[in-house]
Amino acid sequence: MTELRTERLTLTGVVPEDAAFILELLKDPGWLANISDPGVRNLEDARAYIEDRLSKSLWLVARDRSSDPVGIYGLVDRKGLPHPDIGYANLSRHAGLGYATEGATVLLHHAMHVLGHKVILAITKPHNVASRRVLEKIGLRFLRTVQLPGHDRHWVLYTTQIEEAAGANGVGT
Repeated sequence: MTELRTERLTLTGVVPEDAAFILELLKDPGWLANISDPGVRNLEDARAYIEDRLSKSLWLVARDRSSDPVGIYGLVDRKGLPHPDIGYANLSRHAGLGYATEGATVLLHHAMHVLGHKVILAITKPHNVASRRVLEKIGLRFLRTVQLPGHDRHWVLYTTQIEEAAGANGVGT
């Protein structure tokens, strides 16, 4: 996985040695309220979660000067979406510092200009105003509300290209 850098952040691959941080993140109130409870309860669970879910598509985001992890960001191939989904999550204590906007901007640029994706999508819960603001700051636009396979809740869907994504098959309404 390519290392990405911003003025304040370094994005690197998530590895099993990051299990303590991942455990903390997955138990963070922001993660639980806005993403899900994956049932990760100890370091062994966290290592397995990294191996099964995180190591292939997500970056660990750390502040450059301290190497202190703040969150994880990535591109996710999500069932029910025809294009990659950009996602990010920070520990609550790092909210409001601009890290999500900064990291998501470099990740979006990498996805489109290095990996060659023409359309990037993003989903968030309708009430997650902070996440919606980040998506708009990085240039994504609200498309519609969707319900994804296997989920009983609705999400708001954002896209980089409304015209192309609006006609895409496979995006629920």
